[in-house]
Amino acid sequence: AAPAVCISEMQKKGRGRRGRQWVSPPGGNIYLSYKWQFNLGPSQLSALSLAVSVGVMRVLNRVGASDIGVKWPNDIVQKGRKLAGILLEMQGEANGPWTVVVGIGINVRISTEFAKQIDQAWVDLEQLSGKITERSRLVAALVVELTHLFQLYEKKQLAPFLEEWLKSDQLKSKPVRIQMPQECYTGIADGIDSHGNLIVDDDGVKRSFSGGEVSVRAYNNDVSLA
Repeated sequence: AAPAVCISEMQKKGRGRRGRQWVSPPGGNIYLSYKWQFNLGPSQLSALSLAVSVGVMRVLNRVGASDIGVKWPNDIVQKGRKLAGILLEMQGEANGPWTVVVGIGINVRISTEFAKQIDQAWVDLEQLSGKITERSRLVAALVVELTHLFQLYEKKQLAPFLEEWLKSDQLKSKPVRIQMPQECYTGIADGIDSHGNLIVDDDGVKRSFSGGEVSVRAYNNDVSLA
């Protein structure tokens, strides 16, 4: 399948992780989907969203978004406030190829009216950069960055992006709660492994998690930022 990029001015049913609503007002933000086919199996693609978060951060840094980082697995945040979200959907055969659609939402300019609809701490790019952002240039930079990123990920998976991700890790050394379908775990976030799994240290016992609901207790009286 040939690569394809779709950009929308607004979304009536914008989605975030776990089916949450992504508030998508017209004319101010970026809603981008990028379809790419990988000759990889699903286990090799498990950390793709983390690599994508590194690519998105690179572009946002270049346009003046300072002091940003990543909250596992792939939310782009600034001091606990969400700036961008990433959502992947995949389809394919057991051993590949797999077609992946990478959805990216970036808060570029959110009006007071629509800000009232957002149910978590947020920030937009123009607050961080202090200047008007030309969205078309930002989209072009994202597409170029992600194209190179996909090509590199095909060959080396997460390895080329791991160090950069770890440097930007906003959960490092913070208390977290992992809510799984049947159990809840608590501990101190201790980075990620080579597959992108979150490592949690519970009094010297280290566990890794590939999914689950992550709540950051260090923020806002245990309010989840996931």
